[in-house]
Amino acid sequence: GGVRVAQALQSICTLKSLDLGDNVFSQDVSSELAAAIKSNKCLELLWLQGNNLQSSAVVILEALSELSTLKVLNMNNNQIGRESGDALVSVINSNIELKELRFGNNKLGTAVTDCVFMIN
Repeated sequence: GGVRVAQALQSICTLKSLDLGDNVFSQDVSSELAAAIKSNKCLELLWLQGNNLQSSAVVILEALSELSTLKVLNMNNNQIGRESGDALVSVINSNIELKELRFGNNKLGTAVTDCVFMIN
């Protein structure tokens, strides 16, 4: 189900808002979603909270760092750890229009503080 949805999203390159919260994605879905994000250069609002992304968040964040249009990103409650810190910094630096960033209830620890100091 989730892989097919993510694949279908790859053909919609003008989508501005996407809410995929609370779906508990597998690693395969995360990879396909990253490909869909790379094909969409208009995405402004993305809600991915509650998907238990864990380490697969890195591939999504790397795709988001190729955008420059993102204004809102919600990745609360995904068990995201320190390994996502560098990718998060890239997302913040490449999306100058970013107004709202939610990473609550994850496992970033001091990586969040490190990210804040590394932002250009």
